[in-house]
Amino acid sequence: MRPPSIAAPWRPLWWAVSEIGWVDHTLLDRLDAAPAARVDTPARLLARRLTDAGWVAPNRGRSRPPCTVVVTRAGRDALAAMSSLAPPPNVPAREMVRRALAAVLLAANGRLERPVVVRLAVEMAGAWQVGMRAGDVRKVMTSWHRMRWVQYGSASPGRLLITDTGRGAFNAVARATGERVPRQARPQDWEHDVVVGDLVQRLAASFPAVIGTLHIGLRTQLRDDDGPSGQRWSHPDGLVGLAPEDGPILVALEVERRARPLNLARRLSNYITLAAQRPKRPVRVLVVTRRPSAGRREVVAGAIEEARQHRSHVDVHMALTTPSGAPRQLAEWGIEPATPAFPPD
Repeated sequence: MRPPSIAAPWRPLWWAVSEIGWVDHTLLDRLDAAPAARVDTPARLLARRLTDAGWVAPNRGRSRPPCTVVVTRAGRDALAAMSSLAPPPNVPAREMVRRALAAVLLAANGRLERPVVVRLAVEMAGAWQVGMRAGDVRKVMTSWHRMRWVQYGSASPGRLLITDTGRGAFNAVARATGERVPRQARPQDWEHDVVVGDLVQRLAASFPAVIGTLHIGLRTQLRDDDGPSGQRWSHPDGLVGLAPEDGPILVALEVERRARPLNLARRLSNYITLAAQRPKRPVRVLVVTRRPSAGRREVVAGAIEEARQHRSHVDVHMALTTPSGAPRQLAEWGIEPATPAFPPD
C-alpha cells in the first residue's frame, strides 16, 4: 500500500497553516494562484471545512474589531525625544506611562491593534517593576491622538488560527504523511510573525511558486570548518530554493524588529557559513524590516565586507529591504515570477 499523503487540493492550504500558523482572506485568495492549486476547489471552501471541524477558528468574535494605531511623522520625532530607559522611582506616574507607551510605539515600526499597544505598555512597565493601569495608557494615547502624534486606522484583517483540537489533528496528519509538524510560534513573537506573514503574502503574490516550497523557521545545521570544532544550528525566518536562468540558489529571509546589531551580525555570519558548506547553492539573504535604519545598513554592509575579505570563494549576497520592497530586490537578483521553486534541502 502507498503511504498516505496530503491531497493535491489541500497542499497550498496545508502549507499556509502549518508554516505560517494562520490564514486570512487575502492569503486564501493567493493560495488559489499557486501552480499546484485546483481552481475548482477554492481555498476558502477548504478553510470553511477546517472551521466546521473545529481545527481552525477566527481570532476575534463578532464584536467590533479594534482599530490600529500608527505613529505620525511629527509623533515619531516627539516620541524619539522621550527616554525609553527605566525611569527612576521619583518620576510621576504619567511620565512613566508616557515613556512606556513611547517605547512600544517606536519599537512597533508599523500598525498595531490598540489593545495590543496597551498590553505591551503595561508589560514594559512590569519589566521596570512599576505598576501601571491600562486606563492610564489609554488616556495618554487619546491625548497623543488629539496632538496628532498617533493616528487610528482601520482594523487589521481577521485571521483563522489553529485551535487546540486542530493542533493535535495537524500533528497526527503530519506524522502519518511524513510532513513537518506545524510550527507553533511563541505568544511573545506575535508581532514578529505579523511581519513574516506580510512578507510571505507579498512574495506569494509576485512569485506563486514559493507557495508550498518556502519553509519558515526551518532548523538548519551548520558546520564551520574554519571555526572551532562542533556543530550549531540556524533558524532562518524563511528559506526557499529558486531556480533562475543562472542556476539554482537558496533565498533566506531574515525579519528584523527589535534585534540588537550584534545578534543580527551573528545571524548574517551564519548565512555565510551556510553558503560555504553548500558551494553548489549560492545564497541570497533578504534582511527585511519595516523601518531600515543606518545601524542595520551598517551591519549588513559589514557582513558583506566580511564575506569578501575572509571567504571570497563563497557566493553570498545580502540586501536590506522592507516587506514591500522584497519582490523588487528578488527581481534585481534575476528572479522572475515564473521562476521555479523547490524546497530547501
